[in-house]
Amino acid sequence: MDGEVRELIERAINRSALMGGSFLLHLMKELVETVEGEQALKRLNIERGEFTGQIERHIAEERRLRETRDWRLRKADELVVKAITAQVGPKHSISTGDLFKALVYVDNERIQRIFGIFGVTESVMEGSYRHN
Repeated sequence: MDGEVRELIERAINRSALMGGSFLLHLMKELVETVEGEQALKRLNIERGEFTGQIERHIAEERRLRETRDWRLRKADELVVKAITAQVGPKHSISTGDLFKALVYVDNERIQRIFGIFGVTESVMEGSYRHN
């Protein structure tokens, strides 16, 4: 896992603790603001502003949600494992793009709802990485 990934995970953990809302939604927002996240959205033909707006709306709706630090760390670990197992070819250090791609596999209603609004399924996400 590279330093940028660690920093984003820690920032999302801190934001969800301070502002409330789902750690995974805060992480998704952090990821789409990276170069690799922006590239992933372009491959999916999704405008970043629209996608970010949906994330922010869901964070606002969950503002009162308070997750424990242990729960957030467990979810971060699960996402990193998903990112590793979703890599195609030789395994490499997890990047922000790998983490964003892994979000499509997360069992979280709001994450899936956001992807659903834009028609992103597991196969669509995989295809966007295969064809570019």
